[in-house]
Amino acid sequence: MRVHLIVFVYLMAGTGVAQTAQQRTITINVAKSLSSAPLNIWWPTDGSVLSGTQPFKARLENIPLSSYTMYWSVDGGQLNLMTDSTVGGDHKEASVDLTGWTWRDAGSSYGPFSVTFTAKDTSGAIVNTKAITIYPQNSWVDTKQLVLSKTRISKR
Repeated sequence: MRVHLIVFVYLMAGTGVAQTAQQRTITINVAKSLSSAPLNIWWPTDGSVLSGTQPFKARLENIPLSSYTMYWSVDGGQLNLMTDSTVGGDHKEASVDLTGWTWRDAGSSYGPFSVTFTAKDTSGAIVNTKAITIYPQNSWVDTKQLVLSKTRISKR
């Protein structure tokens, strides 16, 4: 944010009487601290059960998108870059396919998986992180249960 101030400078002669007034404009850049901006996760929500491809969405509140980068990671793994989006409001977004998230079977779902959103300033320093837990739906179990139900019906 820029603040413009108009300052009047009075030049004094040796007599102590103001003789000339000159106008000067001073520009002061006021920077919001990125680390104090709340990191808001729009989607997915904490504890949600999801399937297919999902849009991961997050933002630093009231901070221009050009002032930071956002990443997502799962279970402390690699950082995955998110892109800028203005659809529905300024935020960072990544399209994430959850169908391969099968390494932790919990029966009717996989997981829990910890998804961490990491915001970095333009120099690459981490300014904020926030984690949620998600559960990708185990479609194989749902299909298996459906097939068993049909088999029981047909045996009657």
